[in-house]
Amino acid sequence: MASHLKNEERAWPIDGQQLPVYMGPVARPGSMAERLQLQDLEQLSALKPDTPELMAALATRWLPQLNSTGAFTRFYELFHPIVDAPTESVDHGDAGFGASRLSLRGFNLRAVKDSDEDPEDETLTAENVASVCGAGASVASLRADKKLFVVDLATIGAWGDPDVLKVERDEETEETGAPRKYLPSVVGYFCFNERLLPLAITLVDSGLTYTPWDSPAEWQLAKTALNAAEATFQQMQHFSESHTLSIPIRVELYRAFAERHPVRALLLRHFALDFGLEQQAGVVLFNTSTPLDRTFGLGAAGCVRLLEDQRTRISLLDDIYRDVRGRGIQQLPHKYALYGKMHADAISGFVASFLGVYYADDEAVAADVELQQWAAACAQIPHLHDFPAAFESRRQLRQLLARLVFQSVVKHHAMNGEVTWTTVAMPFSAAALWKPLPRRKERDGRAKVDVFSYLQPRELFPAMVFLSSLFNRPRPEETTLKSVYHVAPFIDDLRLRPAIRAYDAELQAIDDFIVANEQHEALPYHVLRPGSLPQNSWI
Repeated sequence: MASHLKNEERAWPIDGQQLPVYMGPVARPGSMAERLQLQDLEQLSALKPDTPELMAALATRWLPQLNSTGAFTRFYELFHPIVDAPTESVDHGDAGFGASRLSLRGFNLRAVKDSDEDPEDETLTAENVASVCGAGASVASLRADKKLFVVDLATIGAWGDPDVLKVERDEETEETGAPRKYLPSVVGYFCFNERLLPLAITLVDSGLTYTPWDSPAEWQLAKTALNAAEATFQQMQHFSESHTLSIPIRVELYRAFAERHPVRALLLRHFALDFGLEQQAGVVLFNTSTPLDRTFGLGAAGCVRLLEDQRTRISLLDDIYRDVRGRGIQQLPHKYALYGKMHADAISGFVASFLGVYYADDEAVAADVELQQWAAACAQIPHLHDFPAAFESRRQLRQLLARLVFQSVVKHHAMNGEVTWTTVAMPFSAAALWKPLPRRKERDGRAKVDVFSYLQPRELFPAMVFLSSLFNRPRPEETTLKSVYHVAPFIDDLRLRPAIRAYDAELQAIDDFIVANEQHEALPYHVLRPGSLPQNSWI
């Protein structure tokens, strides 16, 4: 297979452009890459539900009714108990807005740095700040106490079409022509006072900072803008962290290892289907006139440029502990941080036991010719930052393998999958705005804001529902972590059975903990329950 499959420089054709993308296989007719891709697609087809088509058809019938927040909520609730209504379609309050950054979102939430500017607006008085953030709180004290956090997406809109007008010319000039979508650049500020609550949102394009003390419509517009930017960031970041890494690594697994090599077997268990998923991404995501191209503010081309930029900052030395420390969110009750660390420890323990079966010591690792060839090849791929050029110890190998497994089976699904369904939703959590932003506030004489006039045209709702529902697939138990190693070749090796039993016990303990911890929550978070997690990065 080594001579028939390789990583190559590639480009994707979108809107008449050839956009350079990460290295990977090229599925030419009759090639090994095409054969593997078709095998993946056959398996994906067997897992495909008919829900997206049904939802899109029903959305089309509902279009005349979708003129209020309540109407959208009622539409989404039609599908219960098949799927729950997206959280973002039910709860539009500040408490829910903050809570979602500690569960479904918040993957770029961080403590403010000395170099960050303070939010500035005349409504951010000491009295107002204290009413949200706690007695005696001020922006300065929140900084000092490490209770001020930021979602900084101040430049994300720049990846879109530069010709789209993002800020109204003046209030008297009515824009002509069909509305054009865009992604606003936004910075959101949050304080933590037993709960994470939004304090201010700066819309970078207009230079205006909104707060809870502006009019309800203005504040909702600002929150909608932050949701749009953050949804786009999260979806492209997940692709950059997962698929752009696993696809070229999978190629080198085939090239370097014999079929029964344990490292190949382990990673292929978790990288399965990625070649097929990439092909499908070209059908519904990264191409002209796809549902993503029509409903995301950056469009397909802008999203590809964004994810290509994002992958320049991804290191294979990163793990959840380094991520949480680096963002300064250790003290926050973030569900991904809490449950993710439990999964990371369980995976690391299993991988250590797994390697102990096949490598007696560090010398055995260093002497594995196939393993060293794989390392050398992966280290040559430019975007696999910090991939070791050689493995010198079991610890080093365990660290890398555990990081790759965790990315595929935990972090991928914390950012994507079911989470996409619940975070990309109408009316206030779509991935675009469709009307230029106000130049000034209502208190300065501007006419009242109509939030619905900034939302995507109703006729695009079926395309959006189809897109987001694609990511919320049923998960039969045999496809989840609960049975991940209960298949050949793992279960056939008697030496691995104690490690498999120990991992199963860890997963049960994690599940019990999550259920107990979430039982009194108004909106329980079950995304990281082992039975909810696919054993690879299929969506």
